[in-house]
Amino acid sequence: MASASGAGLGFRYTAPSTAAPVVINENWVCCHECQKWRLLPFGKNPCDLPEEWVCCMLDWLHGMNRCSVSE
Repeated sequence: MASASGAGLGFRYTAPSTAAPVVINENWVCCHECQKWRLLPFGKNPCDLPEEWVCCMLDWLHGMNRCSVSE
């Protein structure tokens, strides 16, 4: 008589695979003048930015490149 697991029938149990967790790396930059943090777009390397970065240098979200825009 075969076991309930199916092992006697030539079947092998494999645990369901789990998807690898998705890791999203976010890079942020702090304005030297207003001290607000701005999210960099994907692929933008913070090392490529000047040491004293300011909001008016934000060129990836037009209209949001001012210190008066909320964090």
